[in-house]
Amino acid sequence: MGGMPYRNYPGETVPLFKETDPAYERPVLSQEAHVDVIHMANPDDVKKLDVVMNKISRRVAFICDDRLDFCDKENNYVYFVRWMERFLESPQHARSEDRSAVRT
Repeated sequence: MGGMPYRNYPGETVPLFKETDPAYERPVLSQEAHVDVIHMANPDDVKKLDVVMNKISRRVAFICDDRLDFCDKENNYVYFVRWMERFLESPQHARSEDRSAVRT
């Protein structure tokens, strides 16, 4: 549905959604907030940043706030990023705060 990823839950199979389904049975666009502090000297952190940036480039996530600072102690940069991940999920699993944020 529109190229947006669908979030499956344990034991759940992906239902076959149809355009003719009533609105209350259609998948719901939800969001999940993330906060990361990326130490650019740490290879694992850089890999995590790569995953985040790839989600952003595919338009399934977006940056809310970010800041890049130089850390004298590490002699490298530290990147602070708040970002939101967007996905579809069944209405039975959609959390009420996610439903009110964005609707399909």
